[in-house]
Amino acid sequence: MPHLLRIEAVNLAACIDDTEDLSTRRGGSLMLLQAVQEMARRFSDRMTAVKTGASTGLFELHPGQDAPALAEAIRAELRGHPLYRHGSFVVEAAAAEGFHSAADATLHAGRWRQMRSLSFSPVGLADVAEGPCRIDERRPASAKDSVKGSRDTPVSASVAVRRGHGREHKQDLYEQELAQLPPAEQNPHWRGLRYTADFEDLAQEPCLSVEPATLVGKIGVFYADGNGFGQRLRDCGGAEEVRAWEAHYSLARRRFLAEVVERARSEPRWQTATGALRLETLLWGGDELMLVLPGWCALELADLFFEATAGLRWPADAAAEDSDKRLTHACGLVLCHLQAPISGISQLARRLAERGKKVRHNADSLNWMLLENFDQAGGDLDGFLATRYPGSGLGWPDLTLTPAALATLRRNLPDLKPLLPRSALLRAARLMVERVLPGDPAHRLLRRSWLQVHGAVADAAAQPRWQACWRAVHPEGRAWPERLPALDDSVLWTDLIQPRDLAAWITLLELWDYLPHWSAPPAETATPTAGPTAAAEGAGA
Repeated sequence: MPHLLRIEAVNLAACIDDTEDLSTRRGGSLMLLQAVQEMARRFSDRMTAVKTGASTGLFELHPGQDAPALAEAIRAELRGHPLYRHGSFVVEAAAAEGFHSAADATLHAGRWRQMRSLSFSPVGLADVAEGPCRIDERRPASAKDSVKGSRDTPVSASVAVRRGHGREHKQDLYEQELAQLPPAEQNPHWRGLRYTADFEDLAQEPCLSVEPATLVGKIGVFYADGNGFGQRLRDCGGAEEVRAWEAHYSLARRRFLAEVVERARSEPRWQTATGALRLETLLWGGDELMLVLPGWCALELADLFFEATAGLRWPADAAAEDSDKRLTHACGLVLCHLQAPISGISQLARRLAERGKKVRHNADSLNWMLLENFDQAGGDLDGFLATRYPGSGLGWPDLTLTPAALATLRRNLPDLKPLLPRSALLRAARLMVERVLPGDPAHRLLRRSWLQVHGAVADAAAQPRWQACWRAVHPEGRAWPERLPALDDSVLWTDLIQPRDLAAWITLLELWDYLPHWSAPPAETATPTAGPTAAAEGAGA
């Protein structure tokens, strides 16, 4: 009879999402990730890890262990730890016939304990305070805790501890994860790398010229979540198979991180003028991740993620032609200003990924959104599209990008942009949103826009690239016509211009700025590439 124990961080809104301060959020996230791993090491003589991902760990108890006593010992360790006591954890053990029944029992027991507990950690709450914490604006500020600046800012004890941990240990995640790769795949150049401290550093003053200049100050928040991974885990026969899954997927995730770090280390566009890498990790663990990049690198990151996970399968030795064995991900990407509230943007990226799960099920997908001037989509994504493009009938499935479509755009559109008349693309999209019909005087203007685009890419070198881009972003994969009729032939034009074309125009226009053309950096500024990065070099922009 399996006897299992679960450690799970709960009430994450009270230790990660309770503030917009990046260092505090980072510190809370690292705290939860490290707590489970440290408990696994601390009590390794009494239990063996089955699965440890993000803020949850499932363990198999060694024979003869007193399960209630072990659970209480772990609770006491967490409560007494100077960092972990600022989080909320439930620790429960249970036994049942069958591995999955025992795992479910620990989960349900943890939920029951969570419902009977406070929804936040009361540790460090001040008895007397002059006002609220200036960072989370929820807890009372502690008289002995403050953030140093032009003048001290009073904060709560929870924020002070988490913020300090986030600022001091930002690099720990990268070093710890990369150190667990096989020795042959590690790169000595990864040691001692520096990373940007905040979004200002991450998105400002690129060391290469960025066109357009409006990209400066923009970030991309990228979120990825596995499709149906929970069911695949339930299909595992027991603890050993779950451990094999954990090892297989963790290795794949670390290899992806290695590709990201190597790309950032090797490409000046990913670096500040002082050599710090423009990368922030908001979530890392299990089958989820959330990374923040400069806006000009965001689509490159998404493309790199799909490349790194394209061959991922379970079981690990499944044949390439077994499509149902592929491990796929639903991804969300929000492109916005660096001062947009990160808590709302993070939730928005998650909701976009959920759209992909509903539409494409067990397939890789990228749902994206461009936010300008701090406009927010709120909780109604369909309402957002209806407001932004009224009367168009545009839906999220029309704008979803597949990995192949994203790769096609990245490899073709930057070189086409100098040829394409952007004003004609914009005019075509605007007139289609307005639902200009044949016979309307403005329909002639719509047709002229099509002719301008067609003429701009008519030469033998550009036409195949444009055709590939158009097919990639069209919801039905419809081809761009090889030959357009005369301007006054309204019957044929009616056949050519279809309502579904609008999604293609919108995608091209909204992602236009985020697909910049990069010239090769000067030889003296390029950092030599080393380590396991052949695939990354071949996938460069």
